[in-house]
Amino acid sequence: VGLGILGLGAVGYVGYRISRAIHVNGPGGQMTLQTPEGKVNFNSAETFTASQLGTDPYPGAQSTRGGMKMDLPGGTMVTGVYLTSDSKQQVIDFYKGKFGSGAMVMESSDGAVVSINKSQEEAVVVTITANSSRDSGKTRITITHTKSTKTP
Repeated sequence: VGLGILGLGAVGYVGYRISRAIHVNGPGGQMTLQTPEGKVNFNSAETFTASQLGTDPYPGAQSTRGGMKMDLPGGTMVTGVYLTSDSKQQVIDFYKGKFGSGAMVMESSDGAVVSINKSQEEAVVVTITANSSRDSGKTRITITHTKSTKTP
């Protein structure tokens, strides 16, 4: 019985700590997760600048749900999600031209990943998904920019 009471107390304390770490702000779906290691912001309405993304968003693409920003002691990660009616190949060609000869491209029948390491501490990865049924036939572009504050 004593062990059961201690176990319930531990579960209650963990639940309390979790509830204090997560803050949901406003009806727009913004959520902030504060941990001892850093902060993560999820905000479906937030749009990111080209400097935050590490590259320009695809011309004419519309920002959509799924973006986030993480600020951690070791660095930052920003993810922006966009939709365009242009084809997968048009988007690939745009980012290949933007990243130049250092671009790495991996393609499949319905998607592609175009990435570049700007330095040992900084990378940009663009994931392109063509004609996803959830996106009304549009091409989805996910840009993830990671930047480390620690030198390797």
